[in-house]
Amino acid sequence: MKNFGLALIIFLVWSFFGLWLYSWVSPNTPNTSISEVLPKEKTKQVDTPVIKDTLTKKENTEVAALKILKTDSTILASYTSGIIIKKNSKDVIIDPTIDYQYKIASYLTQQPNLNIEVNALYSPTEDFETPNYGFQRGNTIKEKLISVGIPSEKIIIKPVIKEFKFSQEDTYSNGISFSFIKESDVLRREIDTDITINKTVYPKFSNNGILINKDLQELLVHVKDVLSKNPNTKIEIIGHTDNVGNGIDNYRLGLEYARQVRWYLVSKGKIDAKQIKASSKGEEEPIDTNASERGRVTNRRIEVLFTNE
Repeated sequence: MKNFGLALIIFLVWSFFGLWLYSWVSPNTPNTSISEVLPKEKTKQVDTPVIKDTLTKKENTEVAALKILKTDSTILASYTSGIIIKKNSKDVIIDPTIDYQYKIASYLTQQPNLNIEVNALYSPTEDFETPNYGFQRGNTIKEKLISVGIPSEKIIIKPVIKEFKFSQEDTYSNGISFSFIKESDVLRREIDTDITINKTVYPKFSNNGILINKDLQELLVHVKDVLSKNPNTKIEIIGHTDNVGNGIDNYRLGLEYARQVRWYLVSKGKIDAKQIKASSKGEEEPIDTNASERGRVTNRRIEVLFTNE
């Protein structure tokens, strides 16, 4: 038994010595790389950042900004860049690579019975101007269309008031669009090239009716100016509301506000009552969403239409 224990000790000593000697004389094991240690799926996550792929996907899904629509609302041409407008300015910024004016001129040559409508946005947050900034911007575009040979009488300017946000640089990237319309749908006898046909104002509404504010005062000046240049002009005052409440009540409310504006123009401007008509569209023609307070405020408005007879 004593000899067995001694033999075991000697065996263990020699085994330890042999292992130590082997590790000393063998070459050093190279460092193992991350790709050898990590599973293949984890290696892919390290080598290919997810953020890069996401950004690439967004870049490939740009939405067309500027569009030219045919009479059936199909797209004649679209561009990824829009026509930029500046707050409180008639100036527009146009990407020189956009050939919109030549597309329009070419199509009008093929369809001589059509006109081109310039839809020019302006915001109720902008300064009051006569004509409004929408019309001024549309007129800037009109001059550019005329410069490529499009007849002036073929170009209709349509100012469109809408609530939108200007950038920190006071610009908006998609302020102009184009639509072809039939001559039969166009009011050909414009009042004056310097006066907008459609005008939208935002009087101050209260439970007791419309309060006289800057908007109404400036509307009165504008209406008197129009009538001084075109005595036969007829004016329609249309009341618009949001969709809070029921449709019948909103129609009546819009008509009540329109009548109050009409009364203000007749009494303060000494205008013939026969030249001004009050009507209502109620909640039927919103220009913004009714799902937000901002949108509802935008929809509560008075639209003024001028026509020549």
